[in-house]
Amino acid sequence: MTPYFSPGEGVLYFASNGQTSIGGFDIFSSRGELSNWAPADNLGLPYNSPADDYYYIKHSDGEGGFLVSNRIVAGEKLTTKDDDIFEIKSKLLVAKLQGNVFAQETGEPINKYLLTLYEIRADESESILLNREFNASTYDLELLPNRKFRVEITAQGYATGAYSFVTDNPNGQAYGQPLMLVKLGGGIANNNPANNNPPNTNPGNNPPTGNPNPNYPPNTNPGNNPPPNNYPGANPSGGTYTARGAGPADKEEYATDAPRYEGEYYKIQLVALSNYRSDDKRYTPLTELGNLQTETILSKKMTRVLVATFYTKDDAKRALAAVKKKGFTLAFIVKYNNGERYGRVNL
Repeated sequence: MTPYFSPGEGVLYFASNGQTSIGGFDIFSSRGELSNWAPADNLGLPYNSPADDYYYIKHSDGEGGFLVSNRIVAGEKLTTKDDDIFEIKSKLLVAKLQGNVFAQETGEPINKYLLTLYEIRADESESILLNREFNASTYDLELLPNRKFRVEITAQGYATGAYSFVTDNPNGQAYGQPLMLVKLGGGIANNNPANNNPPNTNPGNNPPTGNPNPNYPPNTNPGNNPPPNNYPGANPSGGTYTARGAGPADKEEYATDAPRYEGEYYKIQLVALSNYRSDDKRYTPLTELGNLQTETILSKKMTRVLVATFYTKDDAKRALAAVKKKGFTLAFIVKYNNGERYGRVNL
């Protein structure tokens, strides 16, 4: 529908929902004449969106043009109820996103999955750009340059995988990476040769092993339980409290209900978001590593999401590696001293 022929190019532009699209009606182009036409090409971003896009027409100088769309515009238009006229002022460069999805256990391609593409804003909040089902292990998309994105892939029977990237390469190379999805129920082992205990399959919030303090009671329920409250030095919060970062680069005041303990321990910070949701399924696979905790930065109204608690550097490093394998590639280790957040550390 809505065909437009550009005589100078010999190119027909039209809208269709019968071709592979970003969503709804997309604008396509085909070079040719009369009954002889090349296969249609999707114009990609920014011409097309997850909504309906049509009525494309070029400026007389050949650069940019106009189109009609019911797309959402962040901060300006929040629904797809109405059509608007948009102007493309100049020809914009685009970046390519290419990747593959595999099963980690077998290395076999996964050919059916849901891909969600988020744009990450400067304040680390996210907006969904694309939510599309693929029926091939390879995906290929076009993105705008100089922006930060996150790809999240969900397949039945597998833990959700994700990664983030920034389209900042001036040479125009493709972005993306192979994503290995972990089959649900597999678990992650924590084999620590430093002790003779059985392998710890849930290192998250177990107390440290080999503690010489005879007052430390045995942990008869290792799962995700915090150290027993009668462990000398333990100081469970009993409710929400405020604290301030004690490190040289971490001075923000925050509110949390996480337990506090004496001594040095570690947590893994996953993200900091302005739109945190406790029911977000991205975090479900991480509960096998430890308890999910949050810290609200009071001055910024942002929420840090963390996996806790780890009592040795080795446990923290193993947990960080496991978190990154589950798609949180920007996660990092945070140190705490006597219940106070010291800040990010590289172990």
